Amino acid sequence: MKGLVLNELYLYIKKKNLYLLGVIQIIILISIYMVYSSSNAELLRPNYIDGVLRVCGGIEKEFSLIYFCQWFIILGILIAISQNNAEIKDDFDLMILTRAESRIKWWTSKLLSLAIVVFIYVLLLSLEGYILSIIIFKNTPSFSKYSSIYYPNISEFQGSFYTLQAIVITIITTGFLAISTLFQTISVAFNNNKRCYTTLIVVTIILGMLYNKGSIPRQLSPMHYASSIDINPNIKSYISYISFNLVVFLGSSFIGGILVGKKDIDIIFKS
Repeated sequence: MKGLVLNELYLYIKKKNLYLLGVIQIIILISIYMVYSSSNAELLRPNYIDGVLRVCGGIEKEFSLIYFCQWFIILGILIAISQNNAEIKDDFDLMILTRAESRIKWWTSKLLSLAIVVFIYVLLLSLEGYILSIIIFKNTPSFSKYSSIYYPNISEFQGSFYTLQAIVITIITTGFLAISTLFQTISVAFNNNKRCYTTLIVVTIILGMLYNKGSIPRQLSPMHYASSIDINPNIKSYISYISFNLVVFLGSSFIGGILVGKKDIDIIFKS
């Protein structure tokens, strides 16, 4: 299994994915700049957590087109990277499937490699966001006036500040795992049909907007699975949504395994 996972990770190393990682560097810088610019305009002094939350916290319930687009790009890059791997249909991947001896083992190796990529992606976002925020903003472990204005929900959290930071990282990790696995499973269900995938992206955007307007529950908006700043600031709510993310991840993995087990090899790699 270790060899299969390493082979799957190797498949992620493509020019297209490297370009996408370059784009995310720009998005992180823009996200930090948005905090810096808005704080200067309103004479606020943000703490480092304000920069980290702009990069990793997601989107507030109150709709903002700029922040909505920024979060969608962060999420979309991860989905694009995982989808690039799902669409592989060359002899190398067929060789991996043959070595796996079973399609379920092959699917499991894909999921494990996807999970590793998600962890690396979250580490990149959080670590780079943290370092830049520490350099630019105040290094104070508390919320600022900026927090109460731009992150009114999460800034009301009454527990340990470091516990909250761990919760934010857990939510973004499980949320990214949930949505990337969900998309990959749907991709398998529809034979990697690009039109279906495009439709899924559009539907995801629409559902995100509907949730922001209060028209649908949060569970129906994949864009918000990894978001933390829109959740009511209490441990029960955080645990509830983390658990939901894990259910989506495990459910998608299970359904994907069933689909892979029933489909012909030629259909699995059909574009």
